[in-house]
Amino acid sequence: MVHRGWVRWVRLIGVLGVVLVATACTAVSPSAPASSRPAQTPRAAASPVTRPAGHPVEPAVGLTRVHTADGSVITVAVFRGSVRYILHDGSVDPVSAYSRLVRAGPRIDAAERGRLLAAFNGGFLMRSHAGGYAQEGHVFKVLQHGLASLIIDSAGHARIGVWGVTAPARGEAPYTVRQNLWPLVLNGQPTRQAALWWRWGGTIKNAEYVARSALGQDRAGNLT
Repeated sequence: MVHRGWVRWVRLIGVLGVVLVATACTAVSPSAPASSRPAQTPRAAASPVTRPAGHPVEPAVGLTRVHTADGSVITVAVFRGSVRYILHDGSVDPVSAYSRLVRAGPRIDAAERGRLLAAFNGGFLMRSHAGGYAQEGHVFKVLQHGLASLIIDSAGHARIGVWGVTAPARGEAPYTVRQNLWPLVLNGQPTRQAALWWRWGGTIKNAEYVARSALGQDRAGNLT
């Protein structure tokens, strides 16, 4: 995760993140239909947030594909404008008594599907011991100091911060928080942790180069 201040909206494996037009890793275009099947792990989502009259900010998602020298292909999605982020609990992970108490469960409902911009997985499963998770005021797993955190308030505004260092800010009231591991980039520079690729969990057949997803925030506060 990249830390850079406040973001305009959003969402997150074990958990699913979704971005909604006010009315994140895999992203879908605004026109792509959302699945109604239960999520096997928690997810996050984002949707646009209504702005004051006279200041319309059209929600949008920009996709850029980058080809690297080693042959890898990186797809970057940038969410701009008035959007709202929602974190959905998973149907299998996390296993918690709180799961039946949260409003955003494993399904993306009909109302959300009509406003869905994108959906992305929420990261590591709870059993991986890679960060904490709190949803709608319920702590599923204790939040850990120093880890990159997607923080969403009750209005659906989101930002990325380092828990216990830059978050929570004074007066901030986190409603939902999803952590994974340490930030890979801070203030536009790679962190020490970014060089320790072996710390980032097992891969398919222990291969070094496999499909990965990440969530970040640019200087303008856009979620990427």
